[in-house]
Amino acid sequence: MKRRKQRRDRGQTKVGLPPGSAVYVGHPREGGADLTALVYDAQGLEEHQHSSPEVLRGLVASNRVVWINVDGVHDVELVTDLCERFGLSPLAVEDVLNTATRTKLDVLDNGTALVALEMLTAQLPHDSNGDGEHDVPWEVCSEHVSVVLGAGFVLSFQEGHAGDLFEPVRTRIRAGTGRIRTQGADYLAHALLDAIVDGYFVVLDRIDDRVEEVEANTLSGDQPDVAARVYALKQDLATVRRVVFGLREVVGRLIKGEVRLVGRPIEPFFRDLYDHVMSVLEMTESGRERLTGVLDLHLALSAHRMNDVMKVLTIVATIFIPISWIAGVYGMNFVMMPGSQAWWGFPVAVGLMLLTAIGMLVFFRLRRWL
Repeated sequence: MKRRKQRRDRGQTKVGLPPGSAVYVGHPREGGADLTALVYDAQGLEEHQHSSPEVLRGLVASNRVVWINVDGVHDVELVTDLCERFGLSPLAVEDVLNTATRTKLDVLDNGTALVALEMLTAQLPHDSNGDGEHDVPWEVCSEHVSVVLGAGFVLSFQEGHAGDLFEPVRTRIRAGTGRIRTQGADYLAHALLDAIVDGYFVVLDRIDDRVEEVEANTLSGDQPDVAARVYALKQDLATVRRVVFGLREVVGRLIKGEVRLVGRPIEPFFRDLYDHVMSVLEMTESGRERLTGVLDLHLALSAHRMNDVMKVLTIVATIFIPISWIAGVYGMNFVMMPGSQAWWGFPVAVGLMLLTAIGMLVFFRLRRWL
């Protein structure tokens, strides 16, 4: 319910505005955006911190790759200035600023490609003290990310609150390991998308651990709130599926060659990325099926325990029916009652009750009702 309300609030921000309006739609943030740039080729690397969009646009050269990362798209003026200098249309700028934009691929008139998607991370909730004793030690956090592939440059825009999965890519560029320094901007775009997809695997591994925990506790009967936990995990898996489902179409279009800036030597890497996306979807569906099985098992065990309880109660009630009859008969207010005036009357009545109870237990045992 809370997520739906947030989405409604985001949609109300742009009510009545024309298409292409540069308006930030997302969670409020304080301070300015963090603007960094890496300029590299096979021979060297330059790093720029907090440079202006004008300076960064001048760094683009035919023999180098420029990667500009913006952490915090709430700075509308900075984002708009940077996008305009790199030839992005107003509609593309609108998608960058709107954190509720669905996962998609847009190819602009100048050949530049914009990929809008979501980055998922598993983080400690705000009310956790980090000591591992919190009932749910982590939660799935979503962050809007836009990756722009142009001629010799890549722009990445992060919402800037859930984390950063691009640091391994920066490490590879700085160290010069692998092929990233010898490839073009299309390979860098692939590396960024691949880092985001790798983050999906991390989130799914965390969810899988929780599913195994719920399964074990369900079998042992130590977890009374199984339904609530299963529902929460299904919501997390639904979030992953919603994000990855759109990314499958995006990567599929990149493989088909709809973006001319993606060279043929890089297409195999995007096909490999497509396989990773399909693996994430398969893991998501597998997790949903396991959770459904856990819930069915919980219901079956609950019904079985209820049947055991009802069986015991039925046996107890059945045994006490003849005992109650005997006690009722001898409890009637008659003087001329057999044995009522004799000393052996009470022991005989109690003995008759015990023999009746024992006889019924033996009968139930012979019928294998016990």
